Amino acid sequence: MFAGGSLYAEQVDPGYEHVGAGNQFLPSKRTTSGFKGFEEGINNMMDLDANTQHEQMHFQQRVDDKETEQDRLDKLRIAGNHLNFNESDEKNSGFHVMVSGHIESGQINEYDGICAKFDFISGTEWSIIEGNRTGVSQHAYKSQQTNRRVVWNYPFEIAFKSMNVNGWPQIVLTLTNRDFLGRDQVCGYGTVHVPTQPGTHTRYINLFKPISSSLISQVLGWFNGKNAEYVSPTELLARNEGREITRVQSGGVAKVQFHVTMKNMDQFGIFPFKA
Repeated sequence: MFAGGSLYAEQVDPGYEHVGAGNQFLPSKRTTSGFKGFEEGINNMMDLDANTQHEQMHFQQRVDDKETEQDRLDKLRIAGNHLNFNESDEKNSGFHVMVSGHIESGQINEYDGICAKFDFISGTEWSIIEGNRTGVSQHAYKSQQTNRRVVWNYPFEIAFKSMNVNGWPQIVLTLTNRDFLGRDQVCGYGTVHVPTQPGTHTRYINLFKPISSSLISQVLGWFNGKNAEYVSPTELLARNEGREITRVQSGGVAKVQFHVTMKNMDQFGIFPFKA
């Protein structure tokens, strides 16, 4: 610019503009708007970080809730039980006894090719909410590798619901084999109660079979392929009524593994962990 006939260069910060006399400079509107845009960008970044942290906390909360739910389900699946229950379901009120396991093996001297049938019997105040009440295994044969034992390893799984311990569940075994004509005949019965404490238990069940009342009945039974047997073995063996009038003989031993889980029993004043 020209001032007093001389030419000099005035260097002005591009962020400022000349206002009035006295070489006064104020921030230009363009620079002010730039500052505002910068501040808005910082604020947006801070808001974005806050939203990200909130989303991460919300995601972590969902993960924690999911893990908590999984822990609750794992507590219901102790000792190999994998039966799921809906706690909000009205039919599942009361305490629960969940039983799983398998009929492992047996030592029966006189027979081979034996099939094991199980039945769970309980009192009138007990109900089955999951699982099978009865089941039939395969025909298993003795082997030198198993010390002449019959090995089934037949699994079972069942869950009971009740509000009274009266009529505690028990398992009834019925062992059968086939004669040379392919006819099924009973070779042993056995029964035992489900263990009354949670955990893994092994039970050895003494087997027995009824004896014919006379020699003639025994011979006729051999021709007909029907040895002496009970008409309703599950009800008779579980209730023990009328067994005193029958004669029996030993039929061997069966080994059964139980995995027992209990729930809500303390709410009814029952503490199975105490002796």
